[in-house]
Amino acid sequence: LISSNVPGNEPNDLVTTLFDRGFILRTIPFPSCVRLSTGFYNTEEEIETLGAAIEEVKRELPKAM
Repeated sequence: LISSNVPGNEPNDLVTTLFDRGFILRTIPFPSCVRLSTGFYNTEEEIETLGAAIEEVKRELPKAM
């Protein structure tokens, strides 16, 4: 289990954005963050693809944030 946040992005918004890109994550209320569950069945490529999608979302954030 990995819990994290992306600065400038609300956890619920990040989960929704990533869901629209084919990833299923969820939020937890305390502390408010995104939770990623991985297992032995996840490939390294799948995890790298998620990381790339998160980086893409970060680049799309308004520069003021």
